[in-house]
Amino acid sequence: MVDEWAIAASLVYEDPSIRRRFDKRYWVTISQEYDLLRILQGILEDKNCDSIIDLGTRLYQRLKGFRYLIVLDDMWDLGAWEDLRQYFPEDNQCSRIIVTSRDKNLADGLGSSKTCDVGFLSEEKSWELFCYKVFGEMGCPSELETIGRQIVENCRGLPLGIIAIAGLLSKSSKTCEYWSSVSNNVAALVNLDDNERCKNVLSLSYDCLPLHLKPLFLYIGGFYKEDSWIKMHELIRPLVAFALVRPIPDKPIQQVTKDYLMELFQRNLIFIREKDEIGGYT
Repeated sequence: MVDEWAIAASLVYEDPSIRRRFDKRYWVTISQEYDLLRILQGILEDKNCDSIIDLGTRLYQRLKGFRYLIVLDDMWDLGAWEDLRQYFPEDNQCSRIIVTSRDKNLADGLGSSKTCDVGFLSEEKSWELFCYKVFGEMGCPSELETIGRQIVENCRGLPLGIIAIAGLLSKSSKTCEYWSSVSNNVAALVNLDDNERCKNVLSLSYDCLPLHLKPLFLYIGGFYKEDSWIKMHELIRPLVAFALVRPIPDKPIQQVTKDYLMELFQRNLIFIREKDEIGGYT
């Protein structure tokens, strides 16, 4: 699951002006139980080296003399910062480090010069996000607007909840009857706390998945840690090997798997971080 802090940071990370400004950019997912070796291996894309000292030295050398942007996403413990900071050169290149955390007290321990509390969206911003995710540039049909606004209101400004529900509705029947049933389900979650509401919204999204997508979503959720970044070609192999994808005549099974993963992306249940120069996704 990707939280609203990660969504906000990713908008900065992928902004074209940011891409132009920084020579090197790295997104590092920390998570609650962080593994320094895994983090360094992920940054350097080297799973064969198991020496933290060697990996850390290589990272320092790779960054030295360059203007870099590093996002440390989902940090729970200051120990992760203390372990990593020694590998980030401080050589007056106007480099920047962004830390996202669910712990508001963590920023004080970091000695951060600037903090940004990603709060809840306003009613109108929530509606704009919902409409864009469901309809793109087309806008919401007038006959669905009243029900749609009720759904958005019951998301209580929580970006992840809005995005998950929008992903469900974008691929479902655009009728008043169906939207009313979704609205009733969302309304039942209003009195839950934010975390429970998000979990139940995602559960609703899963329940409404087509049968051919459910095994893929369960596999990803069960075999990869929270906030994991996975190269698509590395994910396709086990999905095919475990026969989690139904073959389609005259279509390569790898392409079928890629199409299914893109369906999960379009439903906002997984996220694409970046597309490389040869058309691969992470």
